[in-house]
Amino acid sequence: MDTSNFFDFSDDGTVTSQEGLILLKDATEQDWDTLLSFTSTQRFKAGDFVIVAGDEADSLFLIAEGELEVLIPVGRNKSLKRLTMITAGSVIGEQSFFDEQPRSLTCRANTDGELYRLNRANFMVMSAKHPALARNLLLDLGKVVSLRLRQTTEFLAQGNR
Repeated sequence: MDTSNFFDFSDDGTVTSQEGLILLKDATEQDWDTLLSFTSTQRFKAGDFVIVAGDEADSLFLIAEGELEVLIPVGRNKSLKRLTMITAGSVIGEQSFFDEQPRSLTCRANTDGELYRLNRANFMVMSAKHPALARNLLLDLGKVVSLRLRQTTEFLAQGNR
């Protein structure tokens, strides 16, 4: 798998959900091979719900190819509204991976694509065998969580309730 695009986004000044992030930017091809050896592959089709709010889960997904829209329930009728788009090279499901709580958002595929799923059990094995890689992954995922919290705060501040 070509991992060169994982969190390597432009710095043209536009505000995006991935601004300034580079996931495992100093990782070698061997590091990526190691990480991916602890994942499973999941294909999806346009229109599929990849993540559904309320589902029990303890895993995150690296998006290898495709495009997903992140939907959040808003208003009294809890209608789904697009929060953002997430494309190949990004990650989803990191919040449930950390806190083992039900999914908080819904992700629907706009295109066909592929994900790499990393569950907590496999992460724990990887972290015992490759602690530096696990530490670096956790630090980068922390940045993702922080940035997405900021994005959601901005979304709500704009009156999208």
